[in-house]
Order: sequence, then structure tokens, then C-alpha cells
Amino acid sequence: MEERKIYLLVLWFLHPDGSGQELTGGMERYCRDLARLIQRSGYEVCIFQKSNVPFEIQYEPGIHVTGIPAALTVKGHVAFYRQVRKIIAADAPVIYVSQDLCVGGYFKRAIGVNHGIWWHGDFSWKKKLLVRWHQRKMLDWLQGIICVDTNYINWLHAEFSGRKIWRSKLSYICNYADTDVFHAQDKVEHRRKCLSIVFPRRMMGTVLEDEPRGGILLLEAMKTFKERNQNTDFVVRMVGRGALAGQLQAWCKSNGLESNVEFFEAGFDEMPAVYRDADIVVIPSTGTEGTSLSAIEGMCSGATTVVSHIGGLANIVIDGFNGYVSDLTSDSLCEAIERAGKNPISFHKPIDALSKKRWDGQIAKFLEKHLEIKA
Repeated sequence: MEERKIYLLVLWFLHPDGSGQELTGGMERYCRDLARLIQRSGYEVCIFQKSNVPFEIQYEPGIHVTGIPAALTVKGHVAFYRQVRKIIAADAPVIYVSQDLCVGGYFKRAIGVNHGIWWHGDFSWKKKLLVRWHQRKMLDWLQGIICVDTNYINWLHAEFSGRKIWRSKLSYICNYADTDVFHAQDKVEHRRKCLSIVFPRRMMGTVLEDEPRGGILLLEAMKTFKERNQNTDFVVRMVGRGALAGQLQAWCKSNGLESNVEFFEAGFDEMPAVYRDADIVVIPSTGTEGTSLSAIEGMCSGATTVVSHIGGLANIVIDGFNGYVSDLTSDSLCEAIERAGKNPISFHKPIDALSKKRWDGQIAKFLEKHLEIKA
């Protein structure tokens, strides 16, 4: 009898300390929703993640999480891969929710999820060569790759020959929002002259100058906005965790924005209300980005969405049509936010093309094609 188990390999899902605490980023949400989709189809889901200590947790009925101690480095990827090879059979169905954990071809029924090109930053030529080699090998090792944006697909076509051999493995499946949860119904309409702006992002990095999510770019833009629009009250809500939150707060205090900016964290269940209270949702990524879950959730919640031109963001926002697109300067971002404030673009009906129902169907079709399982 066939063992009805599917294995999901991910950098992190629950807190690495083994406490069972949920992490609230986009990859964690993607992993959770993928696991639930598969579990509803009658499969047991085994999630393996990196951790600081070994742990085993029953997350939900039919979804089990195992923590394997490994560093968040390339060497850690190799150590993690070697450990899961000892546990999972070579012919078992495996999904690399974090595609970069695929460092070998041991698993014969394996697919990967590419969440966007993270390696096109200002790295050394040696690192870029290593990453390029790794990406080419994964085209051989994996049976299929879910691509959340077309940026990755176009990069592969630009970099590697022999596309007729591997191009059928690539499927563009845009990210999604659960429109039963993220919708404009009961949206807060601000009757006061206070513009509500939400930045629903991790505040990652070690120094402000190298912060890839665009938090400092947004604050610089809002400093300009405040100088230009002295009669417009506004509040910026920085919603997320991260090591740079303290530095961003200090920057606000030094630049006259302390009274305009709030910092807090919100769980999965709290975010729909955060979006519905927003006039504008800003995703000003400066480093890398796929088809941002946060951007889609904001759009589906009836907020005007402002994004940068990075990665897959331009797959989901066309400037002036369903949102606004900014270049990577504070002046450009300020102008986009001003346009969003004066000419809001919001959707008050469910956006079926960005719905989780659409995503569920596309994922199920992909799994049947490449792993021969019905989800």
C-alpha cells in the first residue's frame, strides 16, 4: 500500500527554539497553506525545518513539524540536506518550499518553490558564479519548479542554454490572498484627514543602508512627504519583526517622524483588520521580491497599493491601473504615495485572479503533473 506522506523542506516555519510559536512571514504562510491543501487531500504532511534545537511538534491534525539543528548558511543547507536524507526515502515525494535547500539529486520525486531571485544583489563574482552553478543543477535535480514570478523564469532563459530540455519544468503560479479573509468588506473609511499607511514587512538586515525590504526608503520618503504636505496628517504603521526595528525607530526620532510612525507586530489573524484600516499599503522592496503576499493581501483588502519596481512586483501592479509603482529613490516613492493619496485605486469586490481558490487549483494541477499526487 502506498505511504500517503508528503515531505515539505523549509528554512523555517515555527520558531527555531522549539517553542512551537508561529512565525508570521510570507514563506511561513505559504508553507502553512501548502501543507493544509495537501492535508485536506488525505495525505500526512511532514515539515522539516532548520532549528536551533531538535524538536518534534504536531502543528495541526495531519501536519507534523520536525526541527533539525542547522545554521542559516550554505554549509548549513548541506548539513540539513544530509540529515533529511537519513530520514526520507529517495523515492518519497518531496517539496522544497525553500528551493535553496535542494543541494543534491538524492530525492527522485522532488519539486521546488522559487519565491523570487534573492541572489541578484551586490554580491561578489565568486558568489554569483556559485549560485549560477547551483541554479543550473537544480534544473536537473528537480522534476518541476513553482515560480511565483516571471522574473526568475526570464533570468533562467537569459542565463542558460538548452531551454527546450528544462523549460517545461517551470510553472508561473502567482501568489495569492485568501479573499474570504482579506477583503474590503467592513473596510474602515477615514473621515478625518489622517492618511493611514501600512508597511507590512520584516525589518531585516544589520544596517539601515543595507535593508532590503525598503523600510528606511519609506521613512525617507515620508520625511519628504511631511515637508511637502504640511496640511496632511498621516500615520505610518510598520507592522513586522526584525533586528532593524530599533534603528528605524531611532531614525524616526532624529528626523521628526516619531509622532507619525508606529511599530508593532501582528499575527496572521490580526492582519486582515490592519489592512482594512489602511488607505495605502506600501511594499518598497530594494533588494529582492516575488509576487508579494503582502501586496496582494493589501490590494484585496481595498487599500491602494504602492510597490517598487523590484522582482515580481510588476507582475501584479501596473502603474496607474491597479496601483502605483515607484523607482528606488525616496523622491519617486514619495510621489507615488502622493498620487495614491490624491487618486486612490481600490477594489471593493473579490479579485478572483489573485484568490487562494485560484492558487489552490493551480498548485493541485502542478502536484499531479510533477509528483503524480492528487491534492
